[in-house]
Amino acid sequence: MGRRTKDERRRDYLEIGAQLVAESATGSAPDPGLALAHVKVADVAARAGVTKGALYHLWPSQEDYWNDLLAHVLRHDRRAGESDLPEILHSARTLLDDRTDPWAYADLVFEHFRDDARYLARISLHSYLFDDDIRSALDRDFRTAVARFGDVIAEALRVRGRRLLPGVSAEDLVVALASLLQGMCLEHRIDPDRAPTLELDGVTRGLFSVGAEALVLALTEPDGDQVAADGDRS
Repeated sequence: MGRRTKDERRRDYLEIGAQLVAESATGSAPDPGLALAHVKVADVAARAGVTKGALYHLWPSQEDYWNDLLAHVLRHDRRAGESDLPEILHSARTLLDDRTDPWAYADLVFEHFRDDARYLARISLHSYLFDDDIRSALDRDFRTAVARFGDVIAEALRVRGRRLLPGVSAEDLVVALASLLQGMCLEHRIDPDRAPTLELDGVTRGLFSVGAEALVLALTEPDGDQVAADGDRS
């Protein structure tokens, strides 16, 4: 195998840095500070099995490496934590098609993301929101998520016989649910007991799904037309 090109080596070292960011998000004692600040050139070199000089040959300083690492994470790890979403969405539709408790979908989503290192690392990038480029990149990711989850949420509302209140958009609902998911995932990482399962009316429910249901009920109303249509089909 021939010698790797400069661009290939850069990608290798940036990918190692991205792995270190993800690992720090689920570490037992992560370093304080901004999300990337603890990713040292020396640690990247050690993981790669090269000397620090190999990295400084590509980046003049630690700060230059951080700048490229941030761009790499935003460019190559978009929709972080969503690698299994096709399977999750299929499972969700199965739950909805079977007309079992549709809030089981919320538990499914929370169980997927609560320990996903890349998703938690992605949340840590909010410490850079002062940067216009990063804020714009995260906003693009959110709008992508709206498109991916919009049809699932619409189907969940249909199954529940509900529709959005006048003046409430689907994006409003996604913002509320996404904010709850981020917060609950962070609380789970602090102490799993902060995101417990509850026994409610004989049904085991996760705290996230209970909160998600409360948000949905607060932002929607009964859809009489849908209920009538379902009655006609029964």
